[in-house]
Amino acid sequence: MATSDSDGALPASSEAAASGWDDGTEAIGDSDEPDSSSSSSSSSSFVFGETVAVQRPRARYASYSVPPPAAAAGAQQQQQQQQQQHHRGARSGPPRRARGASAPALQDGAAAAAAAAAAAAESWDKRFATFKVRCIWTLILVALFFIVLAAGHAYCMLLVLSLIVAIYKEIIQVSIHLNIRVYIHLRKCSSTFAGLGLPWGLLRLRGLDPLLLQQMRSYHSLGVYAAGFGGFVGFVLSLQKARLRSQFSQLGVTLGVLLFVVSQSLIQIANIYSGLLWFFFPVSLVIINDIAAYLFGTACGRRRLIHLSPKKTVEGFAAAAATLLWGWLAAQQLQQHPLFFCPQPFISLRPFAALHELSCSPSPVYVPRCADALLQRFGLLQQQPPLLQQQHQLHLRQLALLRQQQAANNQAAAAAEQLGLLRQIQQQLRREQQHHQQQQHALALQLQQHQHLHPGPAEPPPHARQQQQHLLHQQHQHLQLQLQQQQQQQRELEEEMHLHDREVAQLQQQQQQLLQRVDLLQQERDQTAAQEKQICTSLFESPFSFHALVLASFAAFFAPFGGFFASGFKRAVRIKDFGYFIPGHGGVTDRFDCQVVMGLFTFLYQKTFVPQVGEAEAAARRTAQQQ
Repeated sequence: MATSDSDGALPASSEAAASGWDDGTEAIGDSDEPDSSSSSSSSSSFVFGETVAVQRPRARYASYSVPPPAAAAGAQQQQQQQQQQHHRGARSGPPRRARGASAPALQDGAAAAAAAAAAAAESWDKRFATFKVRCIWTLILVALFFIVLAAGHAYCMLLVLSLIVAIYKEIIQVSIHLNIRVYIHLRKCSSTFAGLGLPWGLLRLRGLDPLLLQQMRSYHSLGVYAAGFGGFVGFVLSLQKARLRSQFSQLGVTLGVLLFVVSQSLIQIANIYSGLLWFFFPVSLVIINDIAAYLFGTACGRRRLIHLSPKKTVEGFAAAAATLLWGWLAAQQLQQHPLFFCPQPFISLRPFAALHELSCSPSPVYVPRCADALLQRFGLLQQQPPLLQQQHQLHLRQLALLRQQQAANNQAAAAAEQLGLLRQIQQQLRREQQHHQQQQHALALQLQQHQHLHPGPAEPPPHARQQQQHLLHQQHQHLQLQLQQQQQQQRELEEEMHLHDREVAQLQQQQQQLLQRVDLLQQERDQTAAQEKQICTSLFESPFSFHALVLASFAAFFAPFGGFFASGFKRAVRIKDFGYFIPGHGGVTDRFDCQVVMGLFTFLYQKTFVPQVGEAEAAARRTAQQQ
């Protein structure tokens, strides 16, 4: 039996409204506050124990009904007329009294227009206040980041670990918001996964016994597995029949956070010790992209990019051009400073020591070269073979000079290390010399006092007098012998100090010669680079400049999907922000969600397409171990 449209199946939107489920158009996430009525009238979708909690329909959708077609058409026509009158009034100034229109109707229209203007002004004031708070805290965070960056590699590593702990804590609190019980044994179990970051730390622990360090590295993988398996056994033993779904739900949340957040974020430690360039540059790309997207989206954002977050607009996404420009300009500057391109071979906790101690020759990936041969390979340029051969020879000459400069730098570093050891020995010898001088002075005083010794006023027997004189004579000889020994040791110390002084002078001279050779090689490299640049007809840039464009493109177009994923997760659990740690920005997860994606991509890209960085890091580590 056929049914009419009015009595039959409802449209999709009406069905969703009548059933109490929204159709995905509610703005909950990055921009809007969570609806209190919806949170109070709906229960969690997780299942606890043996009971299944079903989401209840919300009251604002339960009372919704489909209007009759005629009534809907009349309401739509009336709304269109009101909009036309509003536009005509905006163009022609104050609304004129229409024929047949009453004075109360005009007053209502004016009141509505005034209310709309007041709402717009209030919205603008609120946006400006939010913008002011965000700007202040952005400057504070950037200043703190530069201070940590200047402090050195170890402090950057501690910053990353602190952010990982904060992100993990915020996401676990979301599970509390979902009424999932957080068990203590799960937290203890998850902490063992932090051992994934130890392989990069163990290779750089300086000052430990090499045998102990080798044993730690040998048993590290098995130890991490044993710790993780111990947590797994503890979880199985803690299972309770009435809470199985709750426990496995929490385990899924914990493993998901460890897999997608903790493990990927720990990769940043490897990027830090490969050179601060591979840590600071990707982080700065994401920061610049976020700032540009916020400014562009606030100023001229009109079209929504995704439905998960109304604040993410197409205009904000188009701000990627600023990220690409920053990537190109920043790469030109960062690859010129040893603080950024030199790898750190060991962990040093001395703050700001890397600013004046870290030095090395740049890797070939940071050396500029002509791109004529590359463009001709892809058919974008036609160049004469002799000119290409000359460019290739000049570049090979530049690389040979770079290797010689690296060897001279290593020799100069070894000489500086030996010089420091010799100076420490000199200080120790000077302290011993001062000690011997004090002992000689004390012995001389004792001898002087011993010479003036004489028997007492009572005349002793002859036999006792002879014994007393013999004893005084023995003591006098013993003091003279000690004084001679001290003088001999003093002469030996002086000779040894003289030898060390000559060695120090020779090492200083050798170090100066090596540094002069490094300067001469640098000048010759600059001349060779100038000759190659002179005959180059296209781009003359280092390979890292083009790698920087790839990283900037990923940060501009693909890293934001980490933020989109976080927005979808927040919308799924009906929260606005992960936390309120940073005023105007939300929680730590809200600010660093894209950094997780960017750090892992940087690590994989470097290992795949820039192996020279890993080779330079291994060479620096071997040199440090030899020293």
